[in-house]
Amino acid sequence: MAPFPTCASSVSGGARADVCLFGGEQWDLVHLRATRDLLLSRLLGRSHSGGANAVVVDPAALEGDLAGSEESSGEGETVVEQR
Repeated sequence: MAPFPTCASSVSGGARADVCLFGGEQWDLVHLRATRDLLLSRLLGRSHSGGANAVVVDPAALEGDLAGSEESSGEGETVVEQR
């Protein structure tokens, strides 16, 4: 049976930091920031690619997912801008 991650949160100066350990290794929170249009174009490309990475996502489903998500902020994340 695989071990579960151990997580700890701390607040310093109003910013929350989470550290998760899994099997003794530290996890890092990485936020891959992308625009709605970029996400749609990548999903459309994958839907026509075939193979294991082919996915079909309805644009309305993406809109619902984006509306229900929030960008991580102040959680010790590394932000990588997608282009």
